[in-house]
Amino acid sequence: MSGSMLELRVCVTIGRGVVLAGNRSGKRDSMTEKSRAKRTMGREVLCGGLLTGLATGLAWSSVVELFSMDQRFSGTEFLTSLVVPGLVAVLVWKLWRTGLVNGVLVAYLTVLVPLLGMGAGGANVAQSTLGGAIAGIVYGSPWAIWRAFRPVAVHGGPADSTPTGTDFDEVDPTAVGFKIDGGVSPD
Repeated sequence: MSGSMLELRVCVTIGRGVVLAGNRSGKRDSMTEKSRAKRTMGREVLCGGLLTGLATGLAWSSVVELFSMDQRFSGTEFLTSLVVPGLVAVLVWKLWRTGLVNGVLVAYLTVLVPLLGMGAGGANVAQSTLGGAIAGIVYGSPWAIWRAFRPVAVHGGPADSTPTGTDFDEVDPTAVGFKIDGGVSPD
């Protein structure tokens, strides 16, 4: 058995529903390809911040321009325009998958600091879009740095009691240390 690896069929349940079912080989890697594809990296978060800031600058300044065509920008129009950064954050979150909280914070901080000042100074839509993109990078940087250097979360661990045969149909999930129906396994 020097060249073969033990393959284990794993079934994880939470409550009464099956969450994960599949084969698990004996080879341990710090981060599998599947989890690497799901994990958002620092550069992706930074690009998401850039995209959020850019889109917020473009959308918010366009809405302000639209509302102020009569040369008046009332409080009701201002409060209505504050919905736009939230919508931009949700749109970028759905398309880019960088985190909703990150996107909302970047979008509203972008409106708060550069865009309100630039709008009061008479900036046009192109200038506000550029200012929003720069602010998106600045406000997205802390999350990008955190995501780039955070430790990889390892869920589970080596199983103490695993089946020895490879021709089994089902494994008892308590044998590999998972919760079942609210109870905790013996591990």
